[in-house]
Amino acid sequence: MRVQIYVEGGGDSGSSKADCREAFRRLFQKLSNLKQNPRVIASGGRMKAFQNFCEAVESGADEVVLLLVDAERPVTASV
Repeated sequence: MRVQIYVEGGGDSGSSKADCREAFRRLFQKLSNLKQNPRVIASGGRMKAFQNFCEAVESGADEVVLLLVDAERPVTASV
């Protein structure tokens, strides 16, 4: 099963998004022993990441789709 992670970050340029993807690829590679690393999609801003995530979920593909954004303030509620 394929895993896709939509992340906030990478700015608006292709080269900075590529750098963001590479950094996450290295992180996941170090943290796990998965047979296949997740596909990281650097989306730029928070809302664009959320929109991309929603589109992927709605597509109904046989994938695990995750969203990773930073907290703007401390999280006090249960998630």
